[in-house]
Amino acid sequence: MDVLQRFLDYVSYDTQSAEDSDTFPSTAKQLALGDHLCDELREMGLEARRDEWGYVYALLPATPGYEGVTPLGFIAHMDTSPDAPGANARPRIVTFTGEDIVLNERRTLPSPLPASPA
Repeated sequence: MDVLQRFLDYVSYDTQSAEDSDTFPSTAKQLALGDHLCDELREMGLEARRDEWGYVYALLPATPGYEGVTPLGFIAHMDTSPDAPGANARPRIVTFTGEDIVLNERRTLPSPLPASPA
Protein backbone atom coordinates (compact mmCIF):
# COMPACT_ATOMS: atom_id res chain seq x y z
CA MET A 1 0.00 0.00 0.00
CA ASP A 2 1.45 3.40 -0.93
CA VAL A 3 1.58 6.46 1.33
CA LEU A 4 -1.51 8.07 -0.19
CA GLN A 5 -3.60 4.93 0.30
CA ARG A 6 -2.43 4.65 3.90
CA PHE A 7 -3.36 8.26 4.57
CA LEU A 8 -6.81 7.79 3.04
CA ASP A 9 -7.25 4.69 5.20
CA TYR A 10 -6.23 6.55 8.38
CA VAL A 11 -8.62 9.46 7.83
CA SER A 12 -11.51 7.01 7.52
CA TYR A 13 -11.28 6.42 11.28
CA ASP A 14 -13.50 8.58 13.48
CA THR A 15 -11.11 9.70 16.23
CA GLN A 16 -13.04 12.73 17.49
CA SER A 17 -12.27 13.47 21.12
CA ALA A 18 -14.82 14.49 23.77
CA GLU A 19 -14.32 17.44 26.13
CA ASP A 20 -16.76 16.13 28.73
CA SER A 21 -15.02 12.77 29.09
CA ASP A 22 -13.13 11.70 32.19
CA THR A 23 -11.34 8.84 30.41
CA PHE A 24 -8.03 8.77 28.59
CA PRO A 25 -8.26 8.73 25.66
CA SER A 26 -11.50 10.64 25.81
CA THR A 27 -13.33 8.21 23.50
CA ALA A 28 -12.90 4.47 23.02
CA LYS A 29 -13.14 4.87 19.24
CA GLN A 30 -9.69 6.52 19.28
CA LEU A 31 -8.21 3.16 20.26
CA ALA A 32 -9.33 1.58 16.97
CA LEU A 33 -6.87 3.64 14.93
CA GLY A 34 -4.10 2.81 17.39
CA ASP A 35 -4.84 -0.89 17.05
CA HIS A 36 -4.83 -0.57 13.26
CA LEU A 37 -1.48 1.25 13.31
CA CYS A 38 0.00 -1.49 15.53
CA ASP A 39 -1.16 -4.14 13.08
CA GLU A 40 0.43 -2.28 10.17
CA LEU A 41 3.68 -1.74 12.06
CA ARG A 42 3.87 -5.44 12.89
CA GLU A 43 3.22 -6.31 9.23
CA MET A 44 6.26 -4.14 8.42
CA GLY A 45 8.36 -6.17 10.84
CA LEU A 46 8.47 -3.75 13.77
CA GLU A 47 7.76 -4.56 17.38
CA ALA A 48 4.58 -2.60 18.17
CA ARG A 49 2.11 -2.19 21.02
CA ARG A 50 -0.68 0.11 22.17
CA ASP A 51 -1.05 0.88 25.85
CA GLU A 52 -4.28 1.39 27.77
CA TRP A 53 -4.13 5.16 27.20
CA GLY A 54 -3.95 4.78 23.41
CA TYR A 55 -0.26 5.50 22.94
CA VAL A 56 1.32 3.46 20.16
CA TYR A 57 4.94 2.40 20.53
CA ALA A 58 7.05 0.74 17.86
CA LEU A 59 10.66 -0.31 17.70
CA LEU A 60 12.83 -0.84 14.67
CA PRO A 61 16.09 -2.34 15.94
CA ALA A 62 19.31 -0.67 14.83
CA THR A 63 21.16 -1.93 11.78
CA PRO A 64 24.02 -4.14 12.98
CA GLY A 65 27.07 -1.96 13.55
CA TYR A 66 24.95 1.14 14.26
CA GLU A 67 23.62 0.21 17.71
CA GLY A 68 25.26 3.25 19.33
CA VAL A 69 23.54 5.82 17.11
CA THR A 70 21.10 8.14 18.88
CA PRO A 71 17.54 6.78 18.60
CA LEU A 72 14.81 8.75 16.89
CA GLY A 73 11.21 9.14 18.03
CA PHE A 74 8.07 10.38 16.28
CA ILE A 75 5.14 11.86 18.21
CA ALA A 76 1.76 12.73 16.68
CA HIS A 77 -1.88 13.14 17.66
CA MET A 78 -4.34 10.53 16.45
CA ASP A 79 -7.47 12.30 17.68
CA THR A 80 -9.43 15.13 16.12
CA SER A 81 -10.90 18.14 17.90
CA PRO A 82 -14.22 17.79 19.71
CA ASP A 83 -15.29 20.87 17.70
CA ALA A 84 -14.87 19.11 14.35
CA PRO A 85 -16.75 16.07 13.15
CA GLY A 86 -14.62 12.94 13.11
CA ALA A 87 -16.88 10.70 11.07
CA ASN A 88 -17.38 10.57 7.33
CA ALA A 89 -14.31 12.61 6.38
CA ARG A 90 -14.19 13.35 2.68
CA PRO A 91 -10.53 13.86 1.84
CA ARG A 92 -9.60 15.48 -1.44
CA ILE A 93 -6.36 15.12 -3.32
CA VAL A 94 -5.31 18.60 -4.44
CA THR A 95 -2.32 19.38 -6.62
CA PHE A 96 -0.81 22.55 -5.19
CA THR A 97 -0.14 25.04 -7.99
CA GLY A 98 0.84 27.99 -5.81
CA GLU A 99 -2.67 29.41 -5.78
CA ASP A 100 -5.11 29.55 -2.86
CA ILE A 101 -6.96 26.28 -2.25
CA VAL A 102 -10.73 26.58 -2.05
CA LEU A 103 -11.88 24.24 0.71
CA ASN A 104 -15.61 24.93 0.40
CA GLU A 105 -17.98 27.80 -0.31
CA ARG A 106 -16.98 29.53 2.97
CA ARG A 107 -13.31 28.70 3.45
CA THR A 108 -10.14 29.12 1.44
CA LEU A 109 -6.64 28.08 2.45
CA PRO A 110 -4.40 30.96 1.38
CA SER A 111 -1.21 30.15 -0.46
CA PRO A 112 1.93 30.65 1.62
CA LEU A 113 3.73 31.77 -1.54
CA PRO A 114 4.07 35.43 -2.52
CA ALA A 115 1.51 36.61 -5.06
CA SER A 116 2.61 36.41 -8.69
CA PRO A 117 3.51 39.77 -10.25
CA ALA A 118 0.67 41.12 -12.39
